[in-house]
Amino acid sequence: MPSYDAVDFDPPAPVARARVTSSTLTAADVPMLLDTGADVSVVPRSIAEQIDAASPAVRYPIGDV
Repeated sequence: MPSYDAVDFDPPAPVARARVTSSTLTAADVPMLLDTGADVSVVPRSIAEQIDAASPAVRYPIGDV
């Protein structure tokens, strides 16, 4: 059973700690929100940059933004 994060989420939400990797680099202990109804998985830009996977030319709108 995943733990619920009541510090960063209101209401508390299930969060798993994950390892995110590119072909050569790894970011460990990344908090990932567990959402079984999600259509996509998203990682923070800071994590993508840490593993050299950020691509500023590719953007996906979220919501009505």
